[in-house]
Parts: sequence; C-alpha cells; structure tokens
Amino acid sequence: MKVFFSLLVVLAGFTGFEAQAQKVLSGAQVRPVVQPAVNPENKEKRAEREEFMAIQKAQQEAQGISTMRRIRQRDRIRCGTNLQLKCFAYREDDMWHGIDADFCKAIALAVVGDADHIEMVNVEADEVSRALNSGRIDVMLSGAPISARSEVSKNIMPVGVLYYEPQMLMMSEKDGEENEDFIGKKICVAEGTDYSRNFETFNNEHNLEAKTLPFPTVKAMREGFLLKRCDMATAGAVYLSGMKQAMAKSNFKIFPEPISVAPVMASVARGNNDFGLAVKWVINGLQLAEQYGMNAKNLNFFRGHNNPEIRNLMGDNPQLWNGLGLFPKWLDQAVAIVGNYGAIFERNVGAESDYKIKREQGKLIKDGGAIYPEPFL
Repeated sequence: MKVFFSLLVVLAGFTGFEAQAQKVLSGAQVRPVVQPAVNPENKEKRAEREEFMAIQKAQQEAQGISTMRRIRQRDRIRCGTNLQLKCFAYREDDMWHGIDADFCKAIALAVVGDADHIEMVNVEADEVSRALNSGRIDVMLSGAPISARSEVSKNIMPVGVLYYEPQMLMMSEKDGEENEDFIGKKICVAEGTDYSRNFETFNNEHNLEAKTLPFPTVKAMREGFLLKRCDMATAGAVYLSGMKQAMAKSNFKIFPEPISVAPVMASVARGNNDFGLAVKWVINGLQLAEQYGMNAKNLNFFRGHNNPEIRNLMGDNPQLWNGLGLFPKWLDQAVAIVGNYGAIFERNVGAESDYKIKREQGKLIKDGGAIYPEPFL
C-alpha cells in the first residue's frame, strides 16, 4: 500500500512538471523563479519583456547555462569599475553616469531588459580576478589588466574593446614639455603593468635616463605621486585626466605626446562563455549603431528598415539576439538612452567632456581608426 501511495505522489509531481514544460514549449508565459522588479511601464512593453524572459529562462535551463541564469534571477548586472574617479562611474540625481556606467546600462538592457538594473562595484586592478571568479561582479569594465599571464593564471577573459586609451605622463605645470626635461626624473608607475613596460621602452628609445618608482597598484601610484615621492606619473589618459579633474585646483598637466596606445577591454571570468559572448555582441552592436549613424533623434528611420543587418540589429528579425540570449529590442532602447559607441566615448571622456581625450585609434575603421564592428548577419 505504501509503495502504491508513493507512486501516486511521484506521478502527480511528474504531471505537474510536464504541464509546466508544455506551457514553456507552447510559448505561454511562465512565472519566473524570482519575479523581476520592473519600473512602471505600459502593458504591451511589460508583456513583451515577460514573454522574452520566460523564453530565455526555458532555453537556459535546457542548456544548463548558469551565468545568465544567476544574473536574471538577481535581475541586475554587476559591473566592475573605478569609483574614485568620475570619468568611469559616479552617482548623481539617483542615476549612474560615466563611461563604464553607460556601457553597463547597455549590457543591462540587453540581458535583463532594464537600464536601471545595474550595480557599479569598485574594483582595484589587483582585485579583478577575485571579483570576477567569486561572482562579486559579472563583468569588469575599465581597469582590467589584459595579458597572456592574466588570461592563463588569473582566469580573466577579454571579450570586447571598450575604447583605445593612450598612455600619458602627468607632471607639475612648472616642469617642461620637451623630452630633455625628463632626463633623470623619477616616475611613479604601477609595477608589473603594461604602463611600466611601455615606459621602459619609451625611456630607452629617447635616452631619458629616467628612473621608475614602482607601486603595487595604480591607486598606490596615485597616492605616491600626490605625496610628491616622484616627479611624474604615468598611466592611461582616462585615469590621469580623471585624477587631474578630481583635484580642481591642482597645478598638474599632462604631457601631450602619448607613450603608447592600447585597447581597454571588457572582461569576464574565463569559462563564462555565454555571458562573455553576450557582452561582446552588446559592444559590437553599439559599434554597428555608430557605423550606421544611429542616434536618439533618427531611430524611427531605422525601425522597420529594409536592410537585413539593420533589421537584425533593431530586433525586427529577433532570431540572432534570441540565440545570444539577449533582449531583441535592446539596441533601439540603448541608443535612445546612452547613444551609440562613439557618443558614449565623446560624452564621457572625449570632445564633449571635461577631459577632451582624442579617440584616435578608437575611431571606426571607416573614420581612420582601428575599430572594426563584426557583421550582424
């Protein structure tokens, strides 16, 4: 009798599971494990978002994709950044601003369907691997060290170029701007970084005989420079410009000649291929939006366009975005909220900002730069 009763319980549970599975397969809406908190919005948009989330949840459970599932259950993206400098990310009027914040908003739109569902987490350069592999953050934006060593030993996987950044020198205004003025100077630098290696090459090529004073992190380098332990500091232009801007009454200036130029990459934990692929195509989508000239004012022109790639990008043909696990209409919303790839750079650190950093290699190939967006076909 007990065996018969147990079989009835099992069959009843299986029947309930089968009914739930049939709902997913038929396209019906299924209550998610964690109900996402959404901003007030019209019924049509909310229904579209819920239907998309239900389809993606079913696909992920079938495929065993854990990273995207965790993010969707949490219903927000955690983006690593540097919160000490406003150029990267800062909160004002209850909203996030800065170049990293804008990229994070675009990722959130694509993955969870809401630009406000983001957390900006302060992560130092030497903490990136631990932050990614522990799940403290989902993606590291500006500030992730990229090299063969970081990919192999620290389990960091670069997935897309955020921007190209020149490495510069910052000094006191009383110092000169000729190479000869650097001879014998002491330079603060973060040890074991590309900044340190690039400066040594620059030092040797120009016979400067400058001496480097290494610090364990970029943050420590900054503190050493402010304490006048060295004559100059070298790091990325965005970091140095943000550092200079943070000290409104400073008497520092940035030497106009770059030491080198390198890409700043978005990174995820190695092995997070599903989410890494998603981030890659979010960045690539923003680049394609710039290539086609999309902006907040002309989006109506691109909606329902007859160009197949534009239709794919705008989510009119949703198969590709669905295949990547992304919300099909995310790019339309992202361009309206944060702009295309070029607009994000220029507004936050480029010509329209206080930093005036030139894009140079960060321009699209068609404009003389090194950025080549992959086709979305």
